[in-house]
Amino acid sequence: MSTSGEFAEGDEGGRFQDASGSPADTIDAHASRIYLPVRSHERHPTAPLPLEVALGRLGVTRVTGHGALADADPDARNTLTEPGRVVPHEVTGTAVADGTLSATLEPLSWNVIRLA
Repeated sequence: MSTSGEFAEGDEGGRFQDASGSPADTIDAHASRIYLPVRSHERHPTAPLPLEVALGRLGVTRVTGHGALADADPDARNTLTEPGRVVPHEVTGTAVADGTLSATLEPLSWNVIRLA
């Protein structure tokens, strides 16, 4: 399973639509930084999710970071006795090439991809 999408034509507010044209997650743009929050928790619970996003006219040329909140154990959670069980970590391999963002999302994860 993979997902792809693009930013809606003429939408300066950062609305993202998936390949079917349905509204999806949004971006948060601040000056020269763009934060793209992506969740994969509604996808397959054990398989990584390939992601491709056509960035259009955003002028993005590079990934400045990709962080994820995930754990290999789908039942993992932070507790009083284990407050650091599930913590954010950096993800490698995310890239921008020819105006397209490519990433692989961990199963059951929340991701923030920082672009410039």
